[in-house]
Amino acid sequence: MLLHHYRSLPEVIGFCNELSYSGRLVPSRTSKGISPWPPISYVLTDGSYDGEPSVTEREAGWHNDREADAIVQWLRVERGSLEARYKHPIQEIVA
Repeated sequence: MLLHHYRSLPEVIGFCNELSYSGRLVPSRTSKGISPWPPISYVLTDGSYDGEPSVTEREAGWHNDREADAIVQWLRVERGSLEARYKHPIQEIVA
């Protein structure tokens, strides 16, 4: 059985650790000082956009305009912090 996990942060692998390993898996990475943002997060968006379903299929595949707008808003708020931390312009960080 797998005993040590070297890739994911403890906060990320913790779910699988409890679900599949009953907490016996030892995360080998530390999350101290890695990032000011949580490793896992979500933004709850409602299921519609201007009264229309937010998930639609286009030529390139499925997409969700409401989620895309939420990501853009988050990037606008965090842009300065992201550019300061990663020392690159936002278009290189998220491209």
